[in-house]
Amino acid sequence: LCVCEIMAVLDMIQSRVSRHLDILRRAGFLVARREKKWVIYTWNREKVNSYHLPLQEMLRLWLNDDETVRRDRERLKEVKAMGLRENKSCCR
Repeated sequence: LCVCEIMAVLDMIQSRVSRHLDILRRAGFLVARREKKWVIYTWNREKVNSYHLPLQEMLRLWLNDDETVRRDRERLKEVKAMGLRENKSCCR
């Protein structure tokens, strides 16, 4: 996902989203890669250590039934269907 897609899902401003993504990237949870004018963030599957896996599993269990997370997942589907990056209508 790029920052503008995450902004659309979470209804947050760019600076806040970017700051949180950078914290997760510096902690080793995310990888950032440039794709034209976008920075795409993905889960860092290569830097998994003894801390990441238990934390990831705890979060998955805790958040699986969370109503806010459920709404965010639905909104993510909608945002992906809009094709913001493909339509070049984000991150201008």
